[in-house]
Amino acid sequence: MKRVPLVFGGADYWDRTLALIDGVVEPEGIDLHWVMKYPGEFFGQMIRGEFEAGEMSAGFLVMLKDQDNPMLVGLPLFTSRAFRHGNIMIHADAGIEKPQDLKGKRVGVPDYPMTSAIWVRGFLKADFGVAAEDMEWFQGGLESPGFVERVPTSVRSGIKLTTVHDRALLDMFMNRELDAITGPALPPSLAGNPKVKLLFPNHKDVEKEYYARTGLFPITHMVVMRRDVYERHRWMARSLCDAFERSKQIGWQEYGRHQAGNAPWLSFYLRELNQVFGGNPYKDGFHENLPVLEALTQYCFEQGMTKRKIDPTELFAPETLIPKGH
Repeated sequence: MKRVPLVFGGADYWDRTLALIDGVVEPEGIDLHWVMKYPGEFFGQMIRGEFEAGEMSAGFLVMLKDQDNPMLVGLPLFTSRAFRHGNIMIHADAGIEKPQDLKGKRVGVPDYPMTSAIWVRGFLKADFGVAAEDMEWFQGGLESPGFVERVPTSVRSGIKLTTVHDRALLDMFMNRELDAITGPALPPSLAGNPKVKLLFPNHKDVEKEYYARTGLFPITHMVVMRRDVYERHRWMARSLCDAFERSKQIGWQEYGRHQAGNAPWLSFYLRELNQVFGGNPYKDGFHENLPVLEALTQYCFEQGMTKRKIDPTELFAPETLIPKGH
């Protein structure tokens, strides 16, 4: 059988995708051409249809579904996941000592609907009673001025959102025009600055307790296919799921086999991961991730980005909703 070419836009997660990128794992029937870029770059390219398949913001896909945009169909492959308690930075002079102190404060974020911010707002409300409506939100360029809307965004009445075009959010934060800032990661330029504190300085312990209590390991990115490609080759959905699983298994084995001797304390870290998650934290599959998908779609609705609570089954290719072995 001649393999069908497929251009895939994705990041390099060597413990999950390296075997796919270097060809050790070949999806059945697919000639995979992997284009590596920084995720923020190719989300817009996926939405414009420039890749046949690739990595996508999970929150953006929920919004597109709510907007009846049929361009993309999801696969339950979750390439990027991260806890976000350590991603809330507060100004030392803002008078914020605990999460409840965020009420009435001004918070900067690169993009209000970005998935990392959805999870931050989600646990702030669920665990601390601080809703999105309780803060004033500013979206814009983090380290330099400019804002590009990747998904059409309109939030419901009650959400206070300002788009900043002519200022960098970090400048506003350091000038005390913002009280807090959140995003995918701590900007290197803020590291060691005495005016910058973490809302949760012991965030690892907080995140472990959060996972033990909720079972949620937040999803940020997932794999999607362009719908016209999917409709021509529906078998590809299952083929990609199987190939990603094989690649992830190889990466996890290699992670423990070779790297533990090359980095201090990594073997202890791997043992801790096994204790907390019962193996590889990056578990794919629809049914295995239904609780976290329900939480994500609920948060999108609560935070005013969707007009209704999206049913997670609406996001995925039907072939991928059937548990493996059935």
